[in-house]
Amino acid sequence: MWPFGKSTQARVEDEMKKYSFLSGLPLTVTERGGTVYWNGLVPSERVKNFLETMPQGIGGVKAVDTSSVTVEASAPEVPQVSDDEVQAAVDLSALAKTVFKAIDNNGELTANPIDVLQSGYGVVLRGAVDSQHEYNLAVQLAEGAGATSVDASDLKIVEGAKQKAADEVKAAVASKPAYVNRPDEWHIVKSGDTLSSIAADYLGDAGKSTELAKINGIANPDLIKVGQKIQIPR
Repeated sequence: MWPFGKSTQARVEDEMKKYSFLSGLPLTVTERGGTVYWNGLVPSERVKNFLETMPQGIGGVKAVDTSSVTVEASAPEVPQVSDDEVQAAVDLSALAKTVFKAIDNNGELTANPIDVLQSGYGVVLRGAVDSQHEYNLAVQLAEGAGATSVDASDLKIVEGAKQKAADEVKAAVASKPAYVNRPDEWHIVKSGDTLSSIAADYLGDAGKSTELAKINGIANPDLIKVGQKIQIPR
């Protein structure tokens, strides 16, 4: 999506790649209607909390759902990570979230397409604004929110930026098929369940177990646990 060249989901995925402690985790992320949905396994509540905070500096993200993330410290497919490393990332991503809120809550800037990304104890501003005045205002708000440094080299001044961003959203909505409110289903694993049996029951094809494994961040399709939530795409 203009001016980023990528969808909201793709930008969340890019931000995720910055954190080494997430790279080996069986996680998937999707975005629908401004809500980011995480699914999979993590080794601690701190990592789960980080997933809640991290996307909230991305323009277009209205909410984050981690209800399908399971804390499973002992699972063999879940690598262990340093609590100190995770807590540092949580603290820093909270700064990006605070800066984003300061910008988004400002009447002059709220409709501009802007991402706020964490960079050390500073932030990176990316996107577009209508004027030099709005550019300066965004930087000032970021500094006032506690950023020790503000890199705004990727924040462009584009006349009519707000309208262009709004038009892009409308075009994207219009290009999609009419939406019918058929939310994804969820299956709670019970004794005797396999991904193949779940796929057969819900999707009519046991062979779609690999699809379920990918959607749910399951590294080993033969390893599911009683009580685990399995997302069924609709």
